[in-house]
Amino acid sequence: MKKNKILISIIIISMFWQACKKDADLPKLPEPINEPEVITSLTLTFTGSANTSNVITAKFIDNDGDGGNQPTTFDTIKLKSNTTYFTSLALFNSILNEEITPEIVEEGNDHLFIYKTNAVNLSIAITDFDTNTPPLAIGLKSTWRTGNVGNGTVQVILKHQPGIKNGTETPGDTDVDLNFQTIITN
Repeated sequence: MKKNKILISIIIISMFWQACKKDADLPKLPEPINEPEVITSLTLTFTGSANTSNVITAKFIDNDGDGGNQPTTFDTIKLKSNTTYFTSLALFNSILNEEITPEIVEEGNDHLFIYKTNAVNLSIAITDFDTNTPPLAIGLKSTWRTGNVGNGTVQVILKHQPGIKNGTETPGDTDVDLNFQTIITN
């Protein structure tokens, strides 16, 4: 019986000892993973530099996200030749009913939009940057300069690059990869 009392006392003391440990003594939990965004729609808004009332939008909408049903909207980008457009990009997650654009701005050091033109006379310059040293492009804002009349595509890619962003497309996961048909007219 005496041995049982001693054993019970040791157990109770060890329980109190464990309960009194400081946070610094406890094992560290892993940092939360910065998961890629779920993006169900993307809107490009083009504002003419010479005429700010000249506003054009092109949208991609896939309300159930990647996979599943086909997109309900996948607009063609239609721009005037020899024109400069100030362009902004907005992202939305209709599954959670939230706009993603502010999150991309807040996590700018972890995100990069890439724009690739194919067979269309168009140059694109990104005009917004993160807080890295040196600052690296984000791509929510850009300037598009059209050339002569023609057709082609513009590929819009969003890379999620937490902790590995270096200003190139290579590292990270792809959150968005869309090819917009693009028409430049007179």
